Amino acid sequence: MPNCSNIVEAGANAVVKALRENFGLNRYQAKAYVSVLKGAAKPKEIARRSGVPVTRVYDVLESLCELGFIQKSGNGYVALDPSHALANFVRQERERIEAAFEEKTKNLKHVLSLLNRVKARVSEEADASILRGLSPVAVKLLEMTNSSDEFVFAVRKAAKLKEQFKKLVEGLVGKKIVFILHPSVEVSEDDSSFFKKIGAEVFYSNAVLLDVLVTKGGEALIGLPLDDEPVVVWVKDVGFSSSLMRSLLELVGS
Repeated sequence: MPNCSNIVEAGANAVVKALRENFGLNRYQAKAYVSVLKGAAKPKEIARRSGVPVTRVYDVLESLCELGFIQKSGNGYVALDPSHALANFVRQERERIEAAFEEKTKNLKHVLSLLNRVKARVSEEADASILRGLSPVAVKLLEMTNSSDEFVFAVRKAAKLKEQFKKLVEGLVGKKIVFILHPSVEVSEDDSSFFKKIGAEVFYSNAVLLDVLVTKGGEALIGLPLDDEPVVVWVKDVGFSSSLMRSLLELVGS
């Protein structure tokens, strides 16, 4: 039969791991908190049970008090109700993130003005490049969707970009948007609502071989069929993009 103490210890280790990975507590904080939950009250006892050095345990316990996980009681400490403690922690984290977002948004215009002062001036922008990873592709998508009024999206896979892409283009109401999907692409109810919200026309074609975005403004993104991070080719050429858009629309007789 398994040893009960080993089972308890394994459970405690799982809690420590969960607190560190999901709530950002450091190792000493998580171990000290678990020790208090298990009944340890005096700092030296908590240090002995948790393995936190005595020289650090007072600071660790004070930080847990500030986070709302434990409170002082007489000469020792007791754990507050975990469900309320964790809910309060999540609420505080949300407020911190929202405050940071508001601060960055408030400073955006000022920082952009500074960046534009030091940005190198070039006579012409590069007319083609390869973008690797979600962030560079997302930035280029945002640039393209804000600089044109007509778009054609051909979708073969683009699974990793799907949700981020929807957030980027959900403000395109009033623009002419055509989606051409390969029949293998699964469209959820949420996807259908998204298409309806932005007023997009949706077609299907077996001839869609790659993920493509082409704009009437003369730009195109062509996705490469890789399974890892997205890799796309960006091209800025009016003749090429016009021809590509025309070819895509001919697939669906539009």
